[in-house]
Amino acid sequence: MAFPVRRSPAIFTGCAVLVGLIFFCAGLALMWFLGFRAIGRAGEVESWDKAACTLKKADLTVSMNGKEPLMRADALYEFTYRGQALSGSKVFDDGMTRQANEIEEILHGLRSQAQPTVYVNPGNPAETVLVPPSRGTAYLMVGLGATFALIGLLVMLSPLLRRRSGWGAGPLVGVILTLVFAITGGVCLWFAMSNDSREVAARMTSAPCTILSSRVEVSTTRDSHGRSSTTYRPDILFKYDWQGRTWHSEWTDFSKNNYSTSSFGDSEEVIRRHPVGAARTCWVDPQQPWFAVLEKNERGAWLLWLIGGIFGGIGLIGLIFFFGKAALVGVFATRAKPAGPPPLPPS
Repeated sequence: MAFPVRRSPAIFTGCAVLVGLIFFCAGLALMWFLGFRAIGRAGEVESWDKAACTLKKADLTVSMNGKEPLMRADALYEFTYRGQALSGSKVFDDGMTRQANEIEEILHGLRSQAQPTVYVNPGNPAETVLVPPSRGTAYLMVGLGATFALIGLLVMLSPLLRRRSGWGAGPLVGVILTLVFAITGGVCLWFAMSNDSREVAARMTSAPCTILSSRVEVSTTRDSHGRSSTTYRPDILFKYDWQGRTWHSEWTDFSKNNYSTSSFGDSEEVIRRHPVGAARTCWVDPQQPWFAVLEKNERGAWLLWLIGGIFGGIGLIGLIFFFGKAALVGVFATRAKPAGPPPLPPS
Protein backbone atom coordinates (compact mmCIF):
# COMPACT_ATOMS: atom_id res chain seq x y z
CA MET A 1 0.00 0.00 0.00
CA ALA A 2 1.43 3.36 -1.07
CA PHE A 3 1.28 6.22 1.36
CA PRO A 4 1.28 9.85 0.15
CA VAL A 5 4.53 11.64 0.84
CA ARG A 6 4.21 15.14 2.22
CA ARG A 7 6.99 17.59 1.58
CA SER A 8 8.30 19.14 4.73
CA PRO A 9 8.79 22.92 4.47
CA ALA A 10 11.93 22.59 6.58
CA ILE A 11 13.45 20.03 4.17
CA PHE A 12 12.57 22.20 1.16
CA THR A 13 14.11 25.26 2.79
CA GLY A 14 17.28 23.38 3.77
CA CYS A 15 17.79 21.94 0.27
CA ALA A 16 17.18 25.34 -1.34
CA VAL A 17 19.68 27.04 0.94
CA LEU A 18 22.32 24.33 0.39
CA VAL A 19 22.02 24.29 -3.42
CA GLY A 20 21.82 28.07 -3.59
CA LEU A 21 24.86 28.44 -1.34
CA ILE A 22 26.92 26.18 -3.61
CA PHE A 23 26.03 28.25 -6.68
CA PHE A 24 26.57 31.49 -4.78
CA CYS A 25 30.02 30.52 -3.49
CA ALA A 26 31.08 29.13 -6.89
CA GLY A 27 30.05 32.39 -8.53
CA LEU A 28 31.95 34.51 -6.02
CA ALA A 29 35.06 32.32 -6.41
CA LEU A 30 34.87 32.63 -10.19
CA MET A 31 34.48 36.39 -9.98
CA TRP A 32 37.38 36.81 -7.57
CA PHE A 33 40.03 34.34 -8.71
CA LEU A 34 39.49 34.51 -12.49
CA GLY A 35 37.89 37.94 -12.75
CA PHE A 36 38.74 40.68 -10.28
CA ARG A 37 42.27 39.45 -9.58
CA ALA A 38 43.07 39.39 -13.30
CA ILE A 39 41.56 42.86 -13.76
CA GLY A 40 43.59 44.13 -10.81
CA ARG A 41 46.76 42.61 -12.21
CA ALA A 42 46.10 44.22 -15.60
CA GLY A 43 45.64 47.61 -13.96
CA GLU A 44 48.81 47.12 -11.93
CA VAL A 45 50.94 46.28 -14.98
CA GLU A 46 49.44 49.12 -17.01
CA SER A 47 50.39 51.54 -14.23
CA TRP A 48 54.07 50.58 -14.45
CA ASP A 49 56.57 52.89 -16.09
CA LYS A 50 56.86 52.63 -19.87
CA ALA A 51 59.99 52.71 -21.98
CA ALA A 52 60.80 52.31 -25.65
CA CYS A 53 62.77 49.17 -26.40
CA THR A 54 64.74 47.64 -29.24
CA LEU A 55 63.44 44.22 -30.19
CA LYS A 56 66.29 41.82 -30.90
CA LYS A 57 64.22 38.66 -31.26
CA ALA A 58 60.53 37.71 -31.27
CA ASP A 59 59.80 34.16 -32.42
CA LEU A 60 57.54 31.29 -31.50
CA THR A 61 59.46 28.21 -30.38
CA VAL A 62 57.88 24.76 -30.35
CA SER A 63 59.11 21.74 -28.40
CA MET A 64 57.46 18.35 -28.28
CA ASN A 65 56.48 16.98 -24.87
CA GLY A 66 55.34 13.52 -25.79
CA LYS A 67 52.46 13.92 -28.22
CA GLU A 68 51.51 17.44 -27.14
CA PRO A 69 53.58 20.41 -28.38
CA LEU A 70 54.74 23.11 -25.97
CA MET A 71 54.72 26.62 -27.45
CA ARG A 72 56.53 29.63 -26.06
CA ALA A 73 57.08 33.20 -27.18
CA ASP A 74 60.86 33.54 -27.36
CA ALA A 75 61.82 37.23 -27.23
CA LEU A 76 64.75 39.45 -26.37
CA TYR A 77 64.57 43.23 -26.09
CA GLU A 78 66.86 45.98 -24.80
CA PHE A 79 65.89 49.34 -23.28
CA THR A 80 67.19 52.19 -21.15
CA TYR A 81 65.50 52.90 -17.82
CA ARG A 82 66.64 55.58 -15.37
CA GLY A 83 69.91 55.88 -17.20
CA GLN A 84 70.64 52.16 -16.96
CA ALA A 85 70.84 49.77 -19.93
CA LEU A 86 68.61 46.75 -19.29
CA SER A 87 67.23 43.79 -21.20
CA GLY A 88 64.23 41.52 -20.88
CA SER A 89 62.62 38.47 -22.45
CA LYS A 90 59.11 38.25 -20.99
CA VAL A 91 56.27 38.80 -23.46
CA PHE A 92 53.11 37.82 -21.57
CA ASP A 93 52.21 38.22 -17.91
CA ASP A 94 48.82 36.55 -17.51
CA GLY A 95 49.84 32.88 -17.91
CA MET A 96 47.00 32.22 -20.36
CA THR A 97 47.14 29.35 -22.85
CA ARG A 98 47.12 30.77 -26.38
CA GLN A 99 46.89 29.21 -29.81
CA ALA A 100 49.93 29.36 -32.04
CA ASN A 101 48.14 31.73 -34.41
CA GLU A 102 47.37 34.22 -31.63
CA ILE A 103 50.99 34.18 -30.43
CA GLU A 104 52.25 34.64 -33.99
CA GLU A 105 49.87 37.59 -34.50
CA ILE A 106 51.07 39.33 -31.33
CA LEU A 107 54.73 38.76 -32.16
CA HIS A 108 54.17 40.03 -35.70
CA GLY A 109 52.63 43.20 -34.26
CA LEU A 110 55.66 43.70 -32.01
CA ARG A 111 58.10 43.16 -34.89
CA SER A 112 56.18 45.69 -37.00
CA GLN A 113 56.87 48.47 -34.48
CA ALA A 114 60.10 50.44 -34.73
CA GLN A 115 60.39 50.61 -30.94
CA PRO A 116 57.79 48.60 -29.00
CA THR A 117 56.74 49.73 -25.54
CA VAL A 118 57.96 47.73 -22.56
CA TYR A 119 56.26 47.92 -19.15
CA VAL A 120 58.81 48.22 -16.32
CA ASN A 121 58.02 47.62 -12.65
CA PRO A 122 59.40 50.75 -10.92
CA GLY A 123 59.94 48.83 -7.70
CA ASN A 124 61.83 46.06 -9.49
CA PRO A 125 63.16 47.16 -12.91
CA ALA A 126 64.21 43.58 -13.67
CA GLU A 127 60.49 42.71 -13.93
CA THR A 128 59.30 43.70 -17.38
CA VAL A 129 56.63 42.64 -19.87
CA LEU A 130 55.76 43.55 -23.44
CA VAL A 131 52.05 42.65 -23.45
CA PRO A 132 49.97 43.52 -20.36
CA PRO A 133 47.25 41.07 -19.24
CA SER A 134 44.04 41.09 -21.23
CA ARG A 135 40.87 42.31 -19.52
CA GLY A 136 38.41 40.67 -21.94
CA THR A 137 38.51 37.17 -20.47
CA ALA A 138 38.49 38.61 -16.95
CA TYR A 139 35.32 40.59 -17.65
CA LEU A 140 33.73 37.44 -19.08
CA MET A 141 34.57 35.52 -15.90
CA VAL A 142 33.07 38.32 -13.79
CA GLY A 143 29.85 38.16 -15.79
CA LEU A 144 29.69 34.37 -15.60
CA GLY A 145 30.42 34.38 -11.87
CA ALA A 146 27.79 37.07 -11.26
CA THR A 147 25.23 34.92 -13.09
CA PHE A 148 26.05 31.91 -10.89
CA ALA A 149 25.95 34.03 -7.73
CA LEU A 150 22.59 35.59 -8.69
CA ILE A 151 21.07 32.19 -9.43
CA GLY A 152 22.33 30.89 -6.09
CA LEU A 153 20.90 33.92 -4.26
CA LEU A 154 17.49 33.45 -5.87
CA VAL A 155 17.46 29.75 -5.02
CA MET A 156 18.34 30.53 -1.38
CA LEU A 157 15.52 33.10 -1.25
CA SER A 158 13.01 30.83 -3.00
CA PRO A 159 11.25 29.73 0.25
CA LEU A 160 10.74 33.38 1.20
CA LEU A 161 9.57 34.28 -2.30
CA ARG A 162 7.15 31.37 -2.27
CA ARG A 163 5.60 32.48 1.02
CA ARG A 164 5.39 36.15 0.07
CA SER A 165 4.19 36.00 -3.52
CA GLY A 166 3.46 32.35 -4.29
CA TRP A 167 6.31 32.36 -6.80
CA GLY A 168 9.54 30.54 -6.10
CA ALA A 169 12.94 31.23 -7.59
CA GLY A 170 12.20 29.01 -10.60
CA PRO A 171 10.73 31.71 -12.87
CA LEU A 172 13.47 34.20 -11.99
CA VAL A 173 16.23 31.63 -12.56
CA GLY A 174 14.51 30.70 -15.82
CA VAL A 175 14.56 34.33 -16.95
CA ILE A 176 18.29 34.59 -16.19
CA LEU A 177 19.14 31.37 -18.01
CA THR A 178 17.05 32.25 -21.07
CA LEU A 179 18.66 35.69 -21.09
CA VAL A 180 22.09 34.04 -21.09
CA PHE A 181 20.97 31.83 -24.00
CA ALA A 182 19.70 34.86 -25.91
CA ILE A 183 22.94 36.80 -25.37
CA THR A 184 25.06 33.78 -26.38
CA GLY A 185 22.99 33.31 -29.52
CA GLY A 186 23.25 37.00 -30.37
CA VAL A 187 27.04 36.96 -29.99
CA CYS A 188 27.35 33.88 -32.24
CA LEU A 189 25.12 35.47 -34.88
CA TRP A 190 27.15 38.67 -34.72
CA PHE A 191 30.38 36.72 -35.31
CA ALA A 192 28.69 34.82 -38.14
CA MET A 193 27.59 38.05 -39.85
CA SER A 194 31.03 39.62 -39.43
CA ASN A 195 32.80 36.50 -40.71
CA ASP A 196 35.00 37.41 -43.68
CA SER A 197 36.18 33.89 -44.53
CA ARG A 198 35.11 34.15 -48.19
CA GLU A 199 37.04 37.38 -48.66
CA VAL A 200 40.10 35.92 -46.95
CA ALA A 201 39.87 32.68 -48.96
CA ALA A 202 39.81 34.64 -52.23
CA ARG A 203 43.15 36.31 -51.55
CA MET A 204 44.97 33.36 -49.99
CA THR A 205 48.20 32.02 -51.48
CA SER A 206 49.51 28.48 -51.24
CA ALA A 207 52.71 27.66 -49.34
CA PRO A 208 54.50 24.41 -48.41
CA CYS A 209 54.10 23.26 -44.81
CA THR A 210 55.05 20.38 -42.51
CA ILE A 211 52.79 18.72 -39.93
CA LEU A 212 54.45 18.88 -36.50
CA SER A 213 51.68 17.42 -34.36
CA SER A 214 48.47 15.62 -35.22
CA ARG A 215 46.09 14.02 -32.73
CA VAL A 216 42.47 13.79 -31.67
CA GLU A 217 41.77 15.80 -28.54
CA VAL A 218 39.25 14.01 -26.29
CA SER A 219 37.19 15.90 -23.71
CA THR A 220 34.85 14.13 -21.25
CA THR A 221 32.40 15.92 -18.95
CA ARG A 222 29.82 14.67 -16.46
CA ASP A 223 26.48 16.21 -15.58
CA SER A 224 24.83 16.42 -12.18
CA HIS A 225 23.34 12.93 -12.65
CA GLY A 226 26.72 11.32 -13.30
CA ARG A 227 26.13 10.83 -17.02
CA SER A 228 29.28 11.35 -19.11
CA SER A 229 29.53 13.10 -22.45
CA THR A 230 32.58 12.86 -24.71
CA THR A 231 33.50 15.19 -27.56
CA TYR A 232 36.36 15.08 -30.05
CA ARG A 233 38.38 17.73 -31.87
CA PRO A 234 41.24 17.49 -34.40
CA ASP A 235 44.33 19.09 -32.86
CA ILE A 236 46.94 19.82 -35.53
CA LEU A 237 50.03 22.03 -35.49
CA PHE A 238 51.99 22.76 -38.66
CA LYS A 239 54.80 25.10 -39.68
CA TYR A 240 55.21 26.96 -42.96
CA ASP A 241 57.67 29.38 -44.53
CA TRP A 242 56.43 32.77 -45.65
CA GLN A 243 58.48 35.79 -46.70
CA GLY A 244 61.70 34.36 -45.28
CA ARG A 245 60.24 33.53 -41.85
CA THR A 246 58.93 30.33 -40.28
CA TRP A 247 55.37 30.58 -38.96
CA HIS A 248 53.13 28.16 -37.02
CA SER A 249 49.41 27.54 -37.20
CA GLU A 250 46.84 25.32 -35.49
CA TRP A 251 43.96 26.09 -37.82
CA THR A 252 42.82 23.22 -39.98
CA ASP A 253 40.12 25.32 -41.64
CA PHE A 254 38.20 28.57 -41.16
CA SER A 255 36.52 27.28 -38.01
CA LYS A 256 39.92 27.89 -36.32
CA ASN A 257 39.47 24.56 -34.49
CA ASN A 258 36.95 26.17 -32.11
CA TYR A 259 34.49 23.31 -32.41
CA SER A 260 34.07 19.78 -31.10
CA THR A 261 31.83 16.94 -32.25
CA SER A 262 30.52 13.75 -30.71
CA SER A 263 31.85 11.77 -33.68
CA PHE A 264 35.33 10.35 -33.22
CA GLY A 265 35.37 9.24 -36.85
CA ASP A 266 35.09 12.79 -38.21
CA SER A 267 38.06 14.01 -36.19
CA GLU A 268 40.06 10.87 -36.97
CA GLU A 269 39.46 11.41 -40.68
CA VAL A 270 41.00 14.89 -40.46
CA ILE A 271 44.02 13.47 -38.59
CA ARG A 272 44.38 10.70 -41.17
CA ARG A 273 44.59 13.29 -43.95
CA HIS A 274 47.36 15.17 -42.12
CA PRO A 275 49.68 12.75 -40.24
CA VAL A 276 52.76 13.85 -38.30
CA GLY A 277 55.75 14.61 -40.50
CA ALA A 278 53.75 14.84 -43.72
CA ALA A 279 54.54 17.58 -46.22
CA ARG A 280 51.39 19.43 -47.17
CA THR A 281 50.26 22.62 -48.87
CA CYS A 282 48.63 25.25 -46.70
CA TRP A 283 46.87 28.50 -47.56
CA VAL A 284 48.21 31.80 -46.21
CA ASP A 285 46.57 35.22 -46.10
CA PRO A 286 49.21 37.67 -47.44
CA GLN A 287 47.68 40.53 -45.45
CA GLN A 288 47.72 38.46 -42.24
CA PRO A 289 50.66 36.03 -42.48
CA TRP A 290 49.72 34.37 -39.17
CA PHE A 291 46.38 33.33 -40.74
CA ALA A 292 47.03 29.96 -42.41
CA VAL A 293 44.79 26.92 -42.89
CA LEU A 294 45.29 23.46 -44.30
CA GLU A 295 41.88 23.33 -45.95
CA LYS A 296 39.81 26.21 -47.30
CA ASN A 297 36.71 24.84 -45.61
CA GLU A 298 34.01 27.22 -44.35
CA ARG A 299 32.17 24.84 -42.05
CA GLY A 300 32.91 27.16 -39.13
CA ALA A 301 30.65 29.80 -40.69
CA TRP A 302 27.51 27.65 -40.82
CA LEU A 303 28.35 26.28 -37.37
CA LEU A 304 28.16 29.81 -35.93
CA TRP A 305 24.83 30.39 -37.68
CA LEU A 306 23.50 27.08 -36.35
CA ILE A 307 24.62 27.64 -32.73
CA GLY A 308 23.48 31.26 -32.79
CA GLY A 309 20.08 30.32 -34.19
CA ILE A 310 19.50 27.53 -31.65
CA PHE A 311 20.68 29.46 -28.59
CA GLY A 312 19.05 32.70 -29.69
CA GLY A 313 15.77 30.94 -30.49
CA ILE A 314 15.67 29.13 -27.13
CA GLY A 315 16.46 32.36 -25.29
CA LEU A 316 13.88 34.41 -27.18
CA ILE A 317 11.10 31.83 -26.76
CA GLY A 318 11.97 31.44 -23.07
CA LEU A 319 11.85 35.19 -22.44
CA ILE A 320 8.51 35.51 -24.23
CA PHE A 321 7.13 32.61 -22.18
CA PHE A 322 8.27 33.88 -18.78
CA PHE A 323 7.34 37.52 -19.33
CA GLY A 324 4.03 36.51 -20.88
CA LYS A 325 3.27 34.29 -17.90
CA ALA A 326 4.21 37.07 -15.50
CA ALA A 327 1.92 39.49 -17.34
CA LEU A 328 -1.00 37.05 -17.18
CA VAL A 329 -0.44 36.46 -13.48
CA GLY A 330 -0.43 40.21 -12.90
CA VAL A 331 -3.68 40.67 -14.85
CA PHE A 332 -5.51 37.97 -12.92
CA ALA A 333 -4.11 39.18 -9.61
CA THR A 334 -5.43 42.73 -10.13
CA ARG A 335 -8.93 41.64 -10.99
CA ALA A 336 -11.41 42.35 -8.27
CA LYS A 337 -12.80 39.32 -6.55
CA PRO A 338 -16.58 38.92 -6.81
CA ALA A 339 -18.45 40.20 -3.79
CA GLY A 340 -19.94 37.59 -1.48
CA PRO A 341 -23.58 37.49 -0.33
CA PRO A 342 -24.72 40.37 1.92
CA PRO A 343 -24.57 39.68 5.63
CA LEU A 344 -27.70 38.41 7.26
CA PRO A 345 -29.65 40.92 9.37
CA PRO A 346 -29.44 40.38 13.11
CA SER A 347 -32.17 38.19 14.46
